[in-house]
Amino acid sequence: MKIVLRFFVILYANNTEMTSKIDNSSDYKVLLSRRIVEKATEMFMARGIKAVKMDDVANELSISKRTLYELFSNKELLLLHCVMAMKEAREEHFKHFEKQGPHTEIEMILEFYRFQLRRSSKVSLSFVKELQKYPSVIKWMDESHEKMKEESKIFFEGGIKNGYFRKDVNYELISEYSDISIADAIENGFLDKYGIQEVFRNITMLYVRGFCTLKGIEELEKLL
Repeated sequence: MKIVLRFFVILYANNTEMTSKIDNSSDYKVLLSRRIVEKATEMFMARGIKAVKMDDVANELSISKRTLYELFSNKELLLLHCVMAMKEAREEHFKHFEKQGPHTEIEMILEFYRFQLRRSSKVSLSFVKELQKYPSVIKWMDESHEKMKEESKIFFEGGIKNGYFRKDVNYELISEYSDISIADAIENGFLDKYGIQEVFRNITMLYVRGFCTLKGIEELEKLL
């Protein structure tokens, strides 16, 4: 179930061979492909991947199935672009957030938390579970997760230096164990029982409070 966690924390990865068809297209096809990805993402997230057919996407956009397949030769390729677009949207959000002024590590982690909750409110459980059936998507998300580890290390080092995070915590261990906790919650039906937001909210905040210093907790409570 590690693919489920990768969905919540993926960072940007370089384009793969599967993206080249769009990159070399005309401006019209680029714009059309973006419309397709936007609509398909909305449909996949709301209904689940299995429930959405390529015909459904074409019909929603009033384009021919042939046109759709010229840009995306199969459903897995389209799904990969949808997942990448979700990641790009998250990056754009945080670029805008960072431009608003300097932020403490507590402010950054809370903004990440809020963003993930807003996103998860639009995602069906079927979508999250069905991601693991697509090898190219798994590969890309795993590669993105590896890149995230170094970014996380730098982030937590900054929080320790500024007195918000405890020095005596193994953050790599915490990250891996929190992944296991959420995966276990999924496998045992807690997402079905409580919903993605409730599980994410409670498990995430438990770990955040645990690795904060008193200064970090005070800042956390003030911002909450």
